[in-house]
Amino acid sequence: AVQDDGTLVFYDFGMSGRVDPFIQDKIVEFYAAVADQDIDAILDALIEMGTLSPEADRQVMADVMELAIADARGEDIEQYRVQQIIQQVEDTIYEFPLRLPANLALVLRVATVVEGVCVTLDPDFDFISVATDYLREAGYFEEGVRQFIDDRATEFQDAARSSVRIPPKLERALDRIDRDDIAVRADIEDSNSLFDTLAARVIYGLLLASGLVSTTILYATGAAILPIAVTLLGTVVVSGLLYRSFRKQRGIRTTPQFTRQEMRRRQDDADNEAATTPSLGFDPEDEGS
Repeated sequence: AVQDDGTLVFYDFGMSGRVDPFIQDKIVEFYAAVADQDIDAILDALIEMGTLSPEADRQVMADVMELAIADARGEDIEQYRVQQIIQQVEDTIYEFPLRLPANLALVLRVATVVEGVCVTLDPDFDFISVATDYLREAGYFEEGVRQFIDDRATEFQDAARSSVRIPPKLERALDRIDRDDIAVRADIEDSNSLFDTLAARVIYGLLLASGLVSTTILYATGAAILPIAVTLLGTVVVSGLLYRSFRKQRGIRTTPQFTRQEMRRRQDDADNEAATTPSLGFDPEDEGS
């Protein structure tokens, strides 16, 4: 544009764009992983964002990320710059399976420009420290803990369902064996009640796992002290009972029983051995002749 006095005016609208919610969540996870120095979480976030190929060698890329973060820290182990980390990644784009999607180009540009402006205003500015404080205040770290607890609770529920489904499957397997005329006979002397002990240990283990998960969930959700204390006390009692059940080693004895077929086979072997044994005597008529 041209002003009335003849001055030329250039308008720079810069870059503009929009990042979808999925990429926004992954960027938050990436910064949280960098703050926690969790290399595996960093690689997972890069793969989900499309920055790193899923076929990449994770061990090699983990070494690259560790070297990049270590080099970015410099002498002060607590100070490192996002711009330095990005520079390290850019240096390896042509050597390793890293790529830069179009929707992330703006994010990287904004991150480097913002950090450059902040460092110019405050030489001691630490982008990662500020981002970590923001993530903590916004509750992203607590959300990660809750997600972890939910995942463990889901795994425990799946294990409990599997333990319920095992007995019917075992019964069906035994039925199939019986229909195929396969029979196994053994008289088991369990004077020390080993099976009862094993069953008790399984029950104690399930109760202990349930108590630990319940205590963790109550503590994470900010429940009252009394329910937490009661649950924790019950967990301690169950753990004591489980430990006590392992203090004494108990054995199991079996008495083999020979079937009729086994006895017949042994008798046949004895007859064959007697028939093939050479005679040690001599015939007097043979000697006289």
